[in-house]
Amino acid sequence: MDFNLDFVKQIRLDHVKDYYLRLSERERYIVLGVTSFVVLILVVVTITTAMGSLAKLKRQIRADREIALQMERLKEDYAKSRREVERLEALIDRTPSSFSLTTYLESLAQRFDVSPDSMNPKPAPPNDLYNETQVEVRLLKVTLPALTDYLFNIENSKGVIRINSLNVKPNYTDPAFLNVSFSVSAFTPKK
Repeated sequence: MDFNLDFVKQIRLDHVKDYYLRLSERERYIVLGVTSFVVLILVVVTITTAMGSLAKLKRQIRADREIALQMERLKEDYAKSRREVERLEALIDRTPSSFSLTTYLESLAQRFDVSPDSMNPKPAPPNDLYNETQVEVRLLKVTLPALTDYLFNIENSKGVIRINSLNVKPNYTDPAFLNVSFSVSAFTPKK
Protein backbone atom coordinates (compact mmCIF):
# COMPACT_ATOMS: atom_id res chain seq x y z
CA MET A 1 0.00 0.00 0.00
CA ASP A 2 1.25 3.39 -1.01
CA PHE A 3 0.33 6.24 1.33
CA ASN A 4 0.70 9.85 0.46
CA LEU A 5 1.62 11.64 3.69
CA ASP A 6 0.64 15.09 2.41
CA PHE A 7 -2.83 13.78 1.60
CA VAL A 8 -3.24 12.40 5.15
CA LYS A 9 -2.14 15.73 6.65
CA GLN A 10 -4.54 17.60 4.39
CA ILE A 11 -7.46 15.38 5.39
CA ARG A 12 -6.74 15.80 9.08
CA LEU A 13 -6.36 19.57 8.81
CA ASP A 14 -9.60 19.73 6.82
CA HIS A 15 -11.41 17.72 9.52
CA VAL A 16 -10.05 20.01 12.26
CA LYS A 17 -11.03 23.09 10.28
CA ASP A 18 -14.53 21.76 9.63
CA TYR A 19 -14.97 20.84 13.27
CA TYR A 20 -13.78 24.30 14.38
CA LEU A 21 -16.17 26.07 12.00
CA ARG A 22 -19.11 24.02 13.32
CA LEU A 23 -18.49 25.30 16.86
CA SER A 24 -20.43 28.19 18.31
CA GLU A 25 -18.65 31.49 18.83
CA ARG A 26 -18.37 30.88 22.59
CA GLU A 27 -16.84 27.42 22.01
CA ARG A 28 -14.41 28.89 19.48
CA TYR A 29 -13.19 31.39 22.12
CA ILE A 30 -12.73 28.57 24.60
CA VAL A 31 -10.77 26.48 22.03
CA LEU A 32 -8.64 29.51 21.09
CA GLY A 33 -8.02 30.32 24.79
CA VAL A 34 -7.04 26.73 25.65
CA THR A 35 -4.84 26.46 22.55
CA SER A 36 -3.17 29.80 23.32
CA PHE A 37 -2.61 28.73 26.93
CA VAL A 38 -1.06 25.40 25.84
CA VAL A 39 1.19 27.17 23.32
CA LEU A 40 2.18 29.74 25.96
CA ILE A 41 3.00 26.96 28.46
CA LEU A 42 5.09 25.17 25.82
CA VAL A 43 6.97 28.39 25.00
CA VAL A 44 7.58 29.16 28.71
CA VAL A 45 8.76 25.60 29.41
CA THR A 46 11.06 25.69 26.37
CA ILE A 47 12.53 29.09 27.33
CA THR A 48 12.92 28.07 31.01
CA THR A 49 14.66 24.85 30.01
CA ALA A 50 16.93 26.73 27.62
CA MET A 51 17.77 29.37 30.25
CA GLY A 52 18.47 26.67 32.84
CA SER A 53 20.78 24.91 30.40
CA LEU A 54 22.44 28.22 29.57
CA ALA A 55 22.98 29.01 33.26
CA LYS A 56 24.40 25.51 33.80
CA LEU A 57 26.75 26.01 30.85
CA LYS A 58 27.88 29.38 32.24
CA ARG A 59 28.62 27.79 35.63
CA GLN A 60 30.51 24.98 33.90
CA ILE A 61 32.52 27.50 31.85
CA ARG A 62 33.40 29.43 35.03
CA ALA A 63 34.46 26.22 36.77
CA ASP A 64 36.51 25.15 33.75
CA ARG A 65 38.22 28.55 33.64
CA GLU A 66 39.10 28.26 37.32
CA ILE A 67 40.50 24.79 36.69
CA ALA A 68 42.49 26.12 33.72
CA LEU A 69 43.90 28.96 35.87
CA GLN A 70 44.78 26.50 38.62
CA MET A 71 46.47 24.24 36.08
CA GLU A 72 48.45 27.22 34.77
CA ARG A 73 49.58 28.07 38.30
CA LEU A 74 50.55 24.44 38.89
CA LYS A 75 52.45 24.44 35.60
CA GLU A 76 54.37 27.55 36.69
CA ASP A 77 55.06 26.01 40.11
CA TYR A 78 56.27 22.82 38.45
CA ALA A 79 58.55 24.75 36.10
CA LYS A 80 59.95 26.73 39.04
CA SER A 81 60.50 23.55 41.06
CA ARG A 82 62.09 21.84 38.06
CA ARG A 83 64.53 24.75 37.60
CA GLU A 84 65.43 24.57 41.31
CA VAL A 85 65.99 20.81 41.06
CA GLU A 86 68.21 21.30 38.01
CA ARG A 87 70.18 23.99 39.88
CA LEU A 88 70.65 21.70 42.88
CA GLU A 89 71.63 18.78 40.65
CA ALA A 90 74.25 20.97 38.99
CA LEU A 91 75.59 21.97 42.42
CA ILE A 92 75.71 18.35 43.53
CA ASP A 93 77.45 17.33 40.31
CA ARG A 94 80.12 20.01 40.89
CA THR A 95 80.86 18.69 44.38
CA PRO A 96 83.76 16.22 44.21
CA SER A 97 82.85 12.73 45.36
CA SER A 98 85.90 12.80 47.67
CA PHE A 99 84.43 15.78 49.58
CA SER A 100 84.66 15.36 53.37
CA LEU A 101 82.08 17.34 55.32
CA THR A 102 83.92 16.98 58.62
CA THR A 103 87.17 18.31 57.14
CA TYR A 104 85.34 21.21 55.49
CA LEU A 105 83.58 22.15 58.75
CA GLU A 106 86.87 22.01 60.68
CA SER A 107 88.63 24.28 58.16
CA LEU A 108 85.75 26.78 58.35
CA ALA A 109 85.86 26.66 62.15
CA GLN A 110 89.58 27.52 62.14
CA ARG A 111 88.97 30.37 59.70
CA PHE A 112 86.34 31.96 62.00
CA ASP A 113 88.10 31.18 65.27
CA VAL A 114 85.48 28.69 66.37
CA SER A 115 86.53 25.51 68.16
CA PRO A 116 84.03 22.64 67.86
CA ASP A 117 83.64 20.58 71.01
CA SER A 118 82.55 17.58 68.92
CA MET A 119 81.75 16.58 65.33
CA ASN A 120 79.96 13.27 65.07
CA PRO A 121 79.00 11.74 61.71
CA LYS A 122 75.41 10.50 61.63
CA PRO A 123 73.89 7.94 59.27
CA ALA A 124 71.88 9.64 56.55
CA PRO A 125 68.73 8.22 55.00
CA PRO A 126 69.50 6.23 51.83
CA ASN A 127 68.89 7.89 48.51
CA ASP A 128 69.13 6.64 44.92
CA LEU A 129 70.05 10.01 43.42
CA TYR A 130 72.94 11.28 45.57
CA ASN A 131 75.05 10.52 48.65
CA GLU A 132 74.17 12.42 51.79
CA THR A 133 76.62 12.90 54.65
CA GLN A 134 75.38 14.21 57.99
CA VAL A 135 77.45 15.55 60.87
CA GLU A 136 76.25 16.63 64.32
CA VAL A 137 78.36 19.60 65.49
CA ARG A 138 78.59 20.92 69.04
CA LEU A 139 80.16 24.28 69.88
CA LEU A 140 80.78 25.49 73.42
CA LYS A 141 81.51 29.08 74.43
CA VAL A 142 81.17 30.70 71.02
CA THR A 143 80.39 34.39 70.45
CA LEU A 144 77.35 35.44 68.48
CA PRO A 145 79.35 37.18 65.66
CA ALA A 146 81.65 34.16 65.24
CA LEU A 147 78.62 31.83 65.22
CA THR A 148 76.73 33.84 62.61
CA ASP A 149 79.79 34.06 60.34
CA TYR A 150 80.43 30.34 60.71
CA LEU A 151 76.81 29.34 59.99
CA PHE A 152 76.53 31.82 57.11
CA ASN A 153 79.59 30.35 55.40
CA ILE A 154 78.33 26.81 55.90
CA GLU A 155 74.99 27.63 54.27
CA ASN A 156 76.58 29.63 51.43
CA SER A 157 79.34 27.21 50.51
CA LYS A 158 80.03 26.21 46.88
CA GLY A 159 78.57 22.74 47.32
CA VAL A 160 75.17 21.70 48.53
CA ILE A 161 75.51 21.94 52.29
CA ARG A 162 72.51 22.65 54.48
CA ILE A 163 71.97 23.10 58.19
CA ASN A 164 69.12 20.78 59.13
CA SER A 165 68.64 21.69 62.79
CA LEU A 166 70.01 24.35 65.09
CA ASN A 167 69.85 24.60 68.87
CA VAL A 168 71.31 27.71 70.55
CA LYS A 169 71.47 28.13 74.33
CA PRO A 170 73.21 30.74 76.47
CA ASN A 171 76.32 29.62 78.32
CA TYR A 172 75.29 29.80 81.95
CA THR A 173 78.85 30.28 83.27
CA ASP A 174 79.61 33.21 80.95
CA PRO A 175 76.59 35.02 79.39
CA ALA A 176 78.77 36.58 76.63
CA PHE A 177 79.04 33.14 75.03
CA LEU A 178 76.61 30.63 73.55
CA ASN A 179 76.45 26.84 73.49
CA VAL A 180 75.31 25.59 70.09
CA SER A 181 74.52 22.25 68.53
CA PHE A 182 73.44 21.76 64.94
CA SER A 183 73.16 19.12 62.28
CA VAL A 184 74.66 19.64 58.82
CA SER A 185 74.10 17.67 55.61
CA ALA A 186 76.27 17.63 52.50
CA PHE A 187 75.30 16.08 49.20
CA THR A 188 77.70 14.50 46.69
CA PRO A 189 76.99 12.70 43.42
CA LYS A 190 76.60 8.93 43.37
CA LYS A 191 79.71 7.13 42.18
